[in-house]
Amino acid sequence: MNVRRKIYYAVIAGMLCMPCGKALAISPEEMADISASGLLYEASKRLAEEDYVTAVPYLTHYMERMEPIKEDRVVALKQSVRLKLGKIFAYMEDPFTASDYLKEYTQTIPCYNPREAWKLLALTLFESGQFEPCVDAAKTALTHPLPKGFPGQEKKLNYDELSKDEMAGFTARQMKRIQEEAEEASETGETISAAISEDAPDAEPDYTMEELVFLNMTLAEALSKLENWEASIEPYEFVIKNAVASDRKGYAIMQLVNSLIALERFDDAKDFIVKLYYTDARYDIRVNMALMSAASVLLEEGKYDSALMLYRMILPRNELVEHQVQKMNELRRDAGLPRVEIQKTTNDMGRVETLFGNKSADQSSAEGAFSTVGLPPKPMELIKIEESVDVLLSLPPYEEDVLYRTGLLFARAGRPWEAVAALDNIVSRDPDGAKGQDAFVESLMVLVDPLKKYKLVEERGQQFLSTYLAGRGPRRVAHTLIGAYQKQEHWKDVKNLLPIIENFVPSTDAIILQYECELYYMQAVADVVLLNYPSAQAGFERVLNDYPGSHQQENATYWHAMTQLFLKNYQEAVDEFDAYAAAWPSGSWLPSAAFHCGVSLFGMEKYAEARERFTQVIETWPDDSVYSDACSMRGDLLASEGLLDEAQRDYEEAISSARLPRQATYAVFQMAGMFELEERYDEILNVVNAYLDRYDEEADVAKAAFWIGKTKVAQGLTDEAIDAYLETIVQFGGDVLQDGVDLIISELLTLYSRLSAEERETLHATLQDSLQKAENGTLRLRLRVLLAQMNGTADELGRQLNSELEDLTQAPPPVLAILCDSAFNAKDYSRAAEILDLFQTRYEESEFMKSALKLRGFELFETQQYDAAMKIVEEAQAIYGLNIEVVWAQILKGRIFLSQGDFDSARELFRTTLAVSQWRGEAFAEATYYLGRVEEEAGNLRDAFAWYQRAYFQYKGMAGGYWAAEGYLASARCLEGLGLEIDRLNTYRAMLFDKYVNTLPQADVAREALGAQVVQEITRMIDEGLQTNVTVRITSEVAQ
Repeated sequence: MNVRRKIYYAVIAGMLCMPCGKALAISPEEMADISASGLLYEASKRLAEEDYVTAVPYLTHYMERMEPIKEDRVVALKQSVRLKLGKIFAYMEDPFTASDYLKEYTQTIPCYNPREAWKLLALTLFESGQFEPCVDAAKTALTHPLPKGFPGQEKKLNYDELSKDEMAGFTARQMKRIQEEAEEASETGETISAAISEDAPDAEPDYTMEELVFLNMTLAEALSKLENWEASIEPYEFVIKNAVASDRKGYAIMQLVNSLIALERFDDAKDFIVKLYYTDARYDIRVNMALMSAASVLLEEGKYDSALMLYRMILPRNELVEHQVQKMNELRRDAGLPRVEIQKTTNDMGRVETLFGNKSADQSSAEGAFSTVGLPPKPMELIKIEESVDVLLSLPPYEEDVLYRTGLLFARAGRPWEAVAALDNIVSRDPDGAKGQDAFVESLMVLVDPLKKYKLVEERGQQFLSTYLAGRGPRRVAHTLIGAYQKQEHWKDVKNLLPIIENFVPSTDAIILQYECELYYMQAVADVVLLNYPSAQAGFERVLNDYPGSHQQENATYWHAMTQLFLKNYQEAVDEFDAYAAAWPSGSWLPSAAFHCGVSLFGMEKYAEARERFTQVIETWPDDSVYSDACSMRGDLLASEGLLDEAQRDYEEAISSARLPRQATYAVFQMAGMFELEERYDEILNVVNAYLDRYDEEADVAKAAFWIGKTKVAQGLTDEAIDAYLETIVQFGGDVLQDGVDLIISELLTLYSRLSAEERETLHATLQDSLQKAENGTLRLRLRVLLAQMNGTADELGRQLNSELEDLTQAPPPVLAILCDSAFNAKDYSRAAEILDLFQTRYEESEFMKSALKLRGFELFETQQYDAAMKIVEEAQAIYGLNIEVVWAQILKGRIFLSQGDFDSARELFRTTLAVSQWRGEAFAEATYYLGRVEEEAGNLRDAFAWYQRAYFQYKGMAGGYWAAEGYLASARCLEGLGLEIDRLNTYRAMLFDKYVNTLPQADVAREALGAQVVQEITRMIDEGLQTNVTVRITSEVAQ
C-alpha cells in the first residue's frame, strides 16, 4: 500500500470520529469517473465550506491520478494540493501524515510558501515526536527561506494560452472561476483557503513576531526533549523577551529554568524563578508540576534556597483549579457554551473521574446539568484544559508532599526547628497515613541530627512503637532510634529494641523486608561492639538465613567470619573468609578477609601459611587500610624467626603507611620491644619520640611513657623514670582501657624491689598522697592495687574488692588480676568465668590475663570439666609460653591427663617439666610430687615412693615445705600399701624431725599415726638438739 493510499484510509477512518463535515456520499469507483478538474472543483467547494474531512479524498485521489504528469503547471498544482493536505491533516491532528506532505512540499519546486510550510512542518514533527527533524525544520524556518519557482516563471498567467496538459483538465473559464472563488474565500478569512492554484503568489510575507515566538518555542522544546540543554537556552530567552501572552512567557521561563538546572547553572535558574512568579504561568498546571520536579532536582543538588523558593511558588490545588475553571468559562462563553461545573464521580471500575458539564442558569438537577444535546462542540483548547484539570484532581493531594519536601529543605538548609514544625504539621494532619509516618520519621531524624535532642527522640520513638507495629513506619522509627543510640554509644539500648523489632507484624513488602534486614544487622553489630560474640554470630546468621540475597548479604557474610575469629574458631574463620573471597572476588572486604584469614592461621600456629597471607595483602592491596596491619603481623613473624632487620623494615613500613593511630601504635611498640632485646635504647627513644610528634594527642602517651621510662632505667636514670611513671599513672590512670598504665604498674613493682628502704618509703608516700587526691574511681583502684602489692597485702585487698565491686566493667586489668589471685587462694571460683570473659573481650593483650586463666582453668578442673580446662591450659601456654608465672598450666595439664587415666601422657609431661631450667624451684617440687601420684595411681607403688621421697629430700624449702610435707604423707601411704609398716612409721618420724615441715598442718597426720608418747620423745630430742638419721630405703626403678 503506497503512502497516498494509507493517507486515504486514514482519512476514511478519521471521518468516523470527526465532529465536523458532511458524510462522503461517493464511492471510490464513482470518484474514478470524475475528471481531474472535477476532483479539484469538488475539493475546493468543500474547503470553502470548511468541510475538510470530505475534501481530503478528492485531493488525495487527484494526487494519485496526476502522479505521472511532470509538466510544470501540473507540478505546481500538485504542490498547492500538498500544502493544502499538510495544513488539513495538521488541523485534523494527524501530525505524521501532515509532516509527510509538508516534507515533500518543501523538497519540491516550485515552493511558493516555504515559510508557512517549514513553520507547519516544525509543529507537526514536534507533535509526532520526531524531535531531531523538528529542530532542523525550525532552524530552517528561522532562516526566513525564500520562495522557489520554475526558472523564468511569470507571476501572472494567461489561461487562454495554456495547453490542455498544462490546464490539468480544466477549461480557461473554469480556472478563472476557481481563482475568483479563491480570492473571495480569502477575503472571508477561511482557516484553510479553498484556492488551489499553480500561480506563483504574491511575495510570501515574513513571519510576524507571534510566529517567531511560536517557532522559537517549538525549537526550544524539541531541543529540551533531546536534552540539548545548552542549545535550548537561546530560543527560550527569545520567547521570554518577545511573547505577549503572560502564560506562554511564564511557561518558557519554567522550561528555561529546567534547562539551567540540568546544566547546573543554579544561580541563573534562581534569577528566572523570581521572574516566573510575576507571570500568569504560575497558574498553569504544567508549570506547577514542573516546579515540583525542578525543586526536587535543586533539593538533591543542595541548592536549598532556590528549591525552597520553587516550593513556595507552587499553588494549592484548589487555587489552581479555581483559576482554570475561570479560564474554561471564558472559553466556553466565547464558544457559546454555558458555564462549567466540576463534579467527581466513581466509574464501574472504582476509579474517580472528573466530569465537566454544561451548566445554565435554569439547570439545577444533576441530570440536566450535564446535558450536551444541541450545544456547540467544545474548542480544542477547552478540551485540553479539562484534561489537565482532570489529571490534577486525580493526583493525590500534593500540598502535603510540598509541605513535606519543604520540611526536608529546612532541615538541609540548616533550619532544623522550622523543619520539625513543617513535618509535625503533616503528622498532625494524618498520623496514621504513610505520608504522616514518613514525616514523623524525618522529624525524628532532624531531632537526632543536628539538634541532638536524644531524650525527646527516645520519648517520641518509644511512644510511636508502642502504638504502631505494622508497615514501614515502625521499622523506620526503630532504625532512627538505633541511629540515635549509636551516636550516644548506648549499645545496650540498641539491644533493648530487639523484642519490639521481633514483634513487628510480618510483611512480604520488599522495602519492609529490607528495613527488617537492616535492623537485625544493626542488632548484630551492637553485639560485636558489646563483645557479645556468640549473640553477634547468631545475629549475622539470622540475616543470612532469613534474608538471603539482601543488601547486607556480603557484609553479614564477612562479619560472621569475623565472629568466628573473635570466638577463636580459627579453622571455621579461615573457611568462611575463603568462602567470602570466592563469592565476592571484587568485594569491599576482600583485603580485610585475606588479612584476618592470616590472623586466624596465626592463631592456629600455622605461621608459614599466615605469613603467606600477610604477604598476599602487602603485595596485592598496598592502598588498603589493612596494609599497615599486615606489615606489622609479618614483622612479628619475621622477628620470631630472628630476622630482625627484615622485621624492622616491615614495622617501619607499617608506621609510615598507618591510617589510624592504633596501627602505628602497635608497630612502634613492637619494634621497641625488639630493640630492647638488643639493648638499642637510643633507637627506642627515636622511634617513640617520632611517634609522639606525629600523633600528638592521638598517641598512646602512657605506653610511650612506659618505653621511655624503661630506656631511662637502662641508662641508670631510675629516679627520672619513676617520676615519669607516677605522673603518667595520675594523668591517664582514670581510663580503664589505658593498658600502658598497667604496664607501668608492673614495671614500678619491679623497680620497687630494687630500691633502698628510704626510696621505697618516699615512693610509698607519693602514691598514698596521689590516692588521697584522686577522685576518679578507676584511678583509685589502680593506686590501691599498686600500694597493696608493695605492702604485701594484695590478698587481703583482693577479698575486700571482691565484696566492693559488683560491676567489674570499670576495673582495670591489675585489679581483676588481684581479684583472681585472692579468689584462687580462697578456692572461690564464683567470678572466674566473668573475669576471664572481661579479659578475653576487652583486655586480650594484657599480661594480667594469666591470673584469670589460672582461676578459670582450676575451676573447670575441680568441676571435672577436663576438656574445657585443657582449652584454657593450651590458651595460656600459647600466649605466655615458658613464662615461670604460667608454669601452673603445665602442671594442670599433667593433672588433667592423670585424672583422665592417661598415665603415659601425664608421666611424659611431668618429666618434661623437670627438663625446663626456667621452671626450677617450686614447679620442680610439684612436678616431682605428681610424678609420684602418676605411679601410685598406675599401681607402681615402689616407683611412686621414690618420687615422693625425692620431693621431700630435694625440695624441702620450696613452697614453704608444702610439697615436701605432701611427699612424706604420700610416701607413708605407699609403704602402707607395700605392707612395710615399720618403714611407714619411720617416714612419719622423719617428717616430725624435719624442720621444714613439722610445723605444717600435714604433720598432724604423722603425730596421730605415731601416738602421743612417740611424739613427746621426738619433741624432747629436738629440744635437746639431738640429730636423727631416720632414712627409709626401698628398691625402685626410679631410685636406680
